[in-house]
Amino acid sequence: MSDGAERLAAVAALLMHDPEASRRADAWMRANGTPCSPAETDLIESATDAEWDLSAALRADSGPASAMMAALLQLADGTDVAVPLRLGLRERFLPADGGPGVPESERTADLADRYRKLAMPGLDARARQQAEVVLARIV
Repeated sequence: MSDGAERLAAVAALLMHDPEASRRADAWMRANGTPCSPAETDLIESATDAEWDLSAALRADSGPASAMMAALLQLADGTDVAVPLRLGLRERFLPADGGPGVPESERTADLADRYRKLAMPGLDARARQQAEVVLARIV
């Protein structure tokens, strides 16, 4: 994936994991203190530099906000909105000119706004309903 085509599932797995808890446990751990699933572990271990960079730019914390962001990305993964969402997030959170990204205190709200504009219109009814529940908890 040298073109920077980040997999939303991999970015979501990276957001779900807790870097500090993972270091302490010497295993991939979620923010809620439970071990990552084998599928999440595979995604984390195969993550590209671009996926790590995007997850770092999106990460609001190692707790609930990042986990909710991850849930939204999982809902969009594999859908027709995945590419526009990925490109929109990269454009906003990883500016090509090397300028500053989104301040940490604004990341959750900014992701929610982009998600509403780029992903919600193209999600199926079930995914849209699930996303609305998550979005209502974010902001």
